[in-house]
Order: sequence, then structure tokens, then C-alpha cells
Amino acid sequence: MPYSDWVSDVRTRAGLPTGGEAKRTLEATVTVLGRSIRDVDAREIADHLPRELACILDALEFTEELALPTFVERVAQRLGLDPDAALPRVEAVCAVLSGRLPSSMRYRMPAPLAVLFQDPDAVPALSGNGAKVWAHARTLIEDDDDD
Repeated sequence: MPYSDWVSDVRTRAGLPTGGEAKRTLEATVTVLGRSIRDVDAREIADHLPRELACILDALEFTEELALPTFVERVAQRLGLDPDAALPRVEAVCAVLSGRLPSSMRYRMPAPLAVLFQDPDAVPALSGNGAKVWAHARTLIEDDDDD
């Protein structure tokens, strides 16, 4: 599938005003994801992505597995947004990825991020009806930071 279709799908899912915003969101999310999944998984995922996204994953190395709030915060930093504003964008990118990756790859995502790669029709969006889950996850991370 052409890269422009990926950008268009993210733009539509996230309700973004421009393709440029969708592209920035897609690339920021894939960049943070690439640093938080094992290299072998990143290479396998890259095989299913358009060249423009595959080269991002190919250029990165695993640094650490991230908790969900930390993952969203890192994407938010790259986009210059607060995490609550970035969350629907991250969900949109992950939904597009999830819909295009073989199911076996979706199940290999790091456990803390697995909720982002579930069937979007089966799991409420964290930014919508699942806002309580998101708030709870953020509280847990903030509590850990206080220790």
C-alpha cells in the first residue's frame, strides 16, 4: 500500500486538518515505537511497511520497553503537544498499523503497548470511552515517579 494511503488513513482516523500533520504524527509514533520494540521485531514489522516508514525502523535500535504513558509522552514531545492531545493521534497510528500488520505481529508488541494494537472495534479508545483506563495508567506512572 502506498505511503500516501497510510498518511490519509491516519489523517482521517485522528481527525487531523492536513496530510502534513498526519505524516508528522505517523513518523513520530513509528520512531518512538522503533526504539521500544526489539530489533528483530522491528525488522519484521518494517517488511510490512512502506519504504518511508520501513527506513525509520531500520535506522533505529531498541533502547527500552516503555510503559504506555511514557510511550505517549515521548510521541507528544516529538510533536510538541501535551500527552492528552497526542493520545488520539497515537491511537490512530497504532490502529492503522494494527490493521495492516499480520495478527501474529500485533501480538508481539511489548505488553505495555498491547492495548494500542488490539482490534479498535473490540477495545474502547483510551482517549474516548477508555479515558478512565488512560487516567489510571497515568496515575500509576506518576505514583512510580514519586518513589
